Amino acid sequence: MNKRELGELRRHFQPDDGLFVINRVLSCYVDASKELRAVSASSFSTYDSDDADIIFETLKKSLSGSVGKNLVEYAFPNDQYAEEGTQKLLYSSLRDGLKTDKLNEKLLRHIAAALHCETTYSLIIAQCSYAVITKNKNGDKLDSADLDYTFLLAAVAPVKAMDSALVYDEKADKIVCRHSNTLQINTKCTDGFLFPVFSDRAPDVNSVLCYSKSAGKPNVTMVEGVLGCEFVRAPKSERQVFAKILEDTLGDELDYTKIVEIDKKIRELSETTQNETELAVVDSARLGKILYEVGVSDEKRKPLPQIFEENAGKEGFTAVNLLTSRVALKTEMLTVTISGGESDKIRTQNINGRKCLIIDLDDPTIKINGIETAI
Repeated sequence: MNKRELGELRRHFQPDDGLFVINRVLSCYVDASKELRAVSASSFSTYDSDDADIIFETLKKSLSGSVGKNLVEYAFPNDQYAEEGTQKLLYSSLRDGLKTDKLNEKLLRHIAAALHCETTYSLIIAQCSYAVITKNKNGDKLDSADLDYTFLLAAVAPVKAMDSALVYDEKADKIVCRHSNTLQINTKCTDGFLFPVFSDRAPDVNSVLCYSKSAGKPNVTMVEGVLGCEFVRAPKSERQVFAKILEDTLGDELDYTKIVEIDKKIRELSETTQNETELAVVDSARLGKILYEVGVSDEKRKPLPQIFEENAGKEGFTAVNLLTSRVALKTEMLTVTISGGESDKIRTQNINGRKCLIIDLDDPTIKINGIETAI
């Protein structure tokens, strides 16, 4: 499921979109003992407008973020369906439309038992439909029921106790302290999933899209415990391993210019493949080519395959996970932060025997401690 396909689904995931509808919603509260409370399953059309808006926004959040970072696609293991695994359970619930109480309870209990959360949480699962519009050779739009994409979208929303607070009591005309025992559900969900994925503008039941609010620290129990898939390294971890490979391989050849050029090559690779179904991967061979293109010597590149496999195995890294929105240069005296795509605007230079950072400024107007000044 690539950016284009996700973007299409996001655009139509609107309450007033004629091609999209939430059919039915299954929800419950999972307490500290992993017991199910307040289990409810009903048609989305029966909710009043306020409740519907909150449910809608919570579900929509589980489609937010970047593909490959907050949203990672996982393929189900081959034995998942045959051995009554999560894939078969999700498929059965999808076909059932969340209408059978026994099957709904089985799904909720499976998730509650396998998922570890730092707080109690509310679990919301919706069966949704998107009418996929296609065009024929003449460019005319075709609308066929056979092309409907029906899917389950789940969101895990943490619950916390509301704090005591000072409030204005209009009747008494004074400020008083109010104590609350109310549990508040956070609409900004921490985890979620989409099943089946929307690939080549059609459903693919062999994969699931997993959402994590924290891309650098995803909930492994959602991936391995709930979905039964094999977890892959988080983006932050991938960058750390990749940095070690560069350090071990290049040694004294690894300078600021090389780092900027390598980052630029990976950024170009990621951008040129962003609309493809498969995300670009930087494996040993690809990295070797990049190092050759940026001028790393043959001697330094020779041990790369062994160093790469010792640190990362044979699968490689997702290119987009090696990129950051900001690049920080740190010394004991200062920190310089620049947009990731603009790192070539900083250069290192030796001036009169002193090692210096040179920063290109497109605009001579800058702010120092919030005060606008000019150079």
